[in-house]
Amino acid sequence: MAVHQKITRDQVVGYQRMVSRDGLAGAIDAYQQLYDQGYGYAGWALGVATGETITGQAALEYM
Repeated sequence: MAVHQKITRDQVVGYQRMVSRDGLAGAIDAYQQLYDQGYGYAGWALGVATGETITGQAALEYM
């Protein structure tokens, strides 16, 4: 996995707006963008949000 890239305050605000505006789809987009920038934990969150990974499915079943 790549070393994470620094994100700016404006990017964080953009992610918040995306989630507020688009709900789950916005969260999925935000997590994907963060994961693509090297933030591994965002990949775990993406798996939970989509339910498309084994760990994401396990987390959803636990909840």
